[in-house]
Amino acid sequence: MLAAESLGVIDPGNPQVIGGLVQVTQNTQDEYTRRRAMKRIEKIGQGNLQAIAELIQVIQNTQHENTRMLAAESLGVIDPGNPQVIGGLVQVIQNTQDEYTRMLAAESLRKIDPGNPQVIGGLVQVIQNTQDEYTRMLAAESLRKIDPRNPQVIGGLVQVIQNTQDKNTRRLAAKSLEKIGVKNPQAIAALLQVIPNTQNQYTRLQAIESLEKIGQGNPQVIAALLQVVQNTQDGYIRMRVLASLGKIGQRNPQAIAGLVQVIETTQDEYTRRVAAESLGKIDPGNLQAIAGLVQVIQNTQDENTRMQAAEILRKIDPENPNL
Repeated sequence: MLAAESLGVIDPGNPQVIGGLVQVTQNTQDEYTRRRAMKRIEKIGQGNLQAIAELIQVIQNTQHENTRMLAAESLGVIDPGNPQVIGGLVQVIQNTQDEYTRMLAAESLRKIDPGNPQVIGGLVQVIQNTQDEYTRMLAAESLRKIDPRNPQVIGGLVQVIQNTQDKNTRRLAAKSLEKIGVKNPQAIAALLQVIPNTQNQYTRLQAIESLEKIGQGNPQVIAALLQVVQNTQDGYIRMRVLASLGKIGQRNPQAIAGLVQVIETTQDEYTRRVAAESLGKIDPGNLQAIAGLVQVIQNTQDENTRMQAAEILRKIDPENPNL
């Protein structure tokens, strides 16, 4: 190792020097020596085609995960924009069985050429293929940093939400979608798809929460949430969506009409009560909202629901003769 380092100082571009250092990385059993050799290759191999080729060979041929990881890192330092470098790192992602190595290669890809479709594809592959929740989460976060508007990025984050069993990972992916989703129709559409397609209640709730934060006044979001109210058999999800409509449907005629319809058609008193509460928040002076609350008072058999509707009316329309 010392001899190879000395050679690197004497004649940095010499092919024998690079070959010797690569041999050290492949043959030594000592991790520290291997790391030193890789770092020396980084220093002397800038733009050197032989160094790049040798490191790619290391990635392809070595059975040692840590060696593959170091070679991937060094490739990213030596010549960031080189297609061979990107291809070599993508190979690490595809072929390695070690989750941590795969993630390091993905992170190197993100740093060296974030706009490259191969990079995005490589990170999406990590999400699709890895069994490790933390790795999937890191890949999703890397995707978000690369290009928030890219459909592949959005699709990758949605895959995390749909496929992962880990609540924290799912939450982080949804948060990433929230960050990129304001006024982004693709992110909104992706979250809307999660609600009807997943069987996991927690995942569905996470999507509803994210939509609540990014869908303020958005007719597409309001229409989709109203559909959830109509179609879901899950009482808790229905309540949660009705509450969300009260937050995002301010002064929106579509939301008001939908909530009034819920009040008129539902047989469930608690559903009617939550819909009435959301109506009171949406547009206090709206005649349709007031009429819907009056209907609750007239038609419901439940005293608590009637009292709640009257209380909401008192706050939003104190002059109403029906009170």
